[in-house]
Amino acid sequence: MKGRKIQSFVTALAVAAAFAPLSTALGAQNSGTLQPPNAQQKQVQQKVRTYYGTIVKIREGGYALMIDPVNQRGYNLDDQKDAKKFDKKKVLVKGKLNKQTGMLHVMSIKPVAN
Repeated sequence: MKGRKIQSFVTALAVAAAFAPLSTALGAQNSGTLQPPNAQQKQVQQKVRTYYGTIVKIREGGYALMIDPVNQRGYNLDDQKDAKKFDKKKVLVKGKLNKQTGMLHVMSIKPVAN
């Protein structure tokens, strides 16, 4: 009899665990926001900003925007082809920064007169 109670408990626990994600999804569906768990993080829109700095070649062979040479602070650029044209030049980069990866999504690069 004790074994049967344990087996019933384990079965009930397994059924409850199987329906937990479904109940969460149904609750979200009822509220009109059916999304994967980390979709909220991806929906955060970064503002388009203008960054001033110098295009530099990094060890990995790509190009980055150095905004603070004293503290070696800068951002990786997703448009390597356009960045290469401005190697070692002061520029204004218009784009959106992904703060989690440090990658700057480039919309435009313009040289700045020295």
